[in-house]
Amino acid sequence: MKRFTNVLTLAVLGFLIAGFLGGCLDSSAKPDLVVVAFEIKGPFTFDAEDRAVVPVQVVLKNQGAVAAGIFKTAIMYTDNGVKHVVSFTVPGESQPRYPYSREPLQPGEEMVFNGAVVFEPSQQGMMVSLHAVADSCDEEEHLPAYCRIEESNENNNESDPVSVTLP
Repeated sequence: MKRFTNVLTLAVLGFLIAGFLGGCLDSSAKPDLVVVAFEIKGPFTFDAEDRAVVPVQVVLKNQGAVAAGIFKTAIMYTDNGVKHVVSFTVPGESQPRYPYSREPLQPGEEMVFNGAVVFEPSQQGMMVSLHAVADSCDEEEHLPAYCRIEESNENNNESDPVSVTLP
């Protein structure tokens, strides 16, 4: 009987400790990726294929409580209320349309992408609103609704718009 009492006491103690620690540790803590800055950093130029190229800078931040794993960033443009993806090239990135974070982004940390947005000749002369998107799922299949990173707020991944008239 004494052995049973000791086992029961240990089980109850374990249950109480687990409950205490569970109350102290927030198991629902998640990362929260936001675009803190999105800027055009110079004038349009044209490449060898007559595509309009504009240099941009995107600053991303994890304002959540835990690290965010690897994610991709996209640039979208809105034309007549419809969103489209546009190529966002960043030197040193393996993907020509989307830069990816290279390592987990820790809570409070920021990362910067300096690159260029490339518009096809057919888009020239248009007035568009550009948006940077953290944790983009564009052109992805078989990902959950939250994309790669399940965040505490899935509705704040897009920057404020930057309006441009394409040459």
